[in-house]
Amino acid sequence: MGFWDVRSAPTNPIELSVDWSLSNGEWVKTSDQESDVTGIVQYRVAKNDGNWVYDYIVEIETQFEQFIYEFTDGEPDTYSITCLHHGKHYVKYNSKSPGIKKVSGHQKEAVKEWSN
Repeated sequence: MGFWDVRSAPTNPIELSVDWSLSNGEWVKTSDQESDVTGIVQYRVAKNDGNWVYDYIVEIETQFEQFIYEFTDGEPDTYSITCLHHGKHYVKYNSKSPGIKKVSGHQKEAVKEWSN
C-alpha cells in the first residue's frame, strides 16, 4: 500500500508498544505490524535543534484521517497529535527519556453543527 492510499481509521481505540529511539533526524519506516495497527508508515524521533523551548520532536507520516494519536515516552509522559488529514504531522516536547514506548489513539469525534 502506498502512502497516498488513504486508509479509514479504525473505529475502536488502538494501542501498541513500540521502541522508537532517537533517529538522528532520519526517517524510519515502521514495521508491518506498526503500520497495520497505527496507520503510521514512517516516523522520526529527533533532537529539536535550534529550539529554545522544546528539546525533542516526534514526526509521523500517516494514512489515517480524523485521528488523534498519543505518544508515550520513557518517563512516561504522553503527547498528542490531532491528524485531520493524512500526511506528515509532529509534536515537540521535553523529556529526560525521549524514546517513544507506546502509540495509542482513537478517531476524532465529528464536529457537531450548530442548530437553531
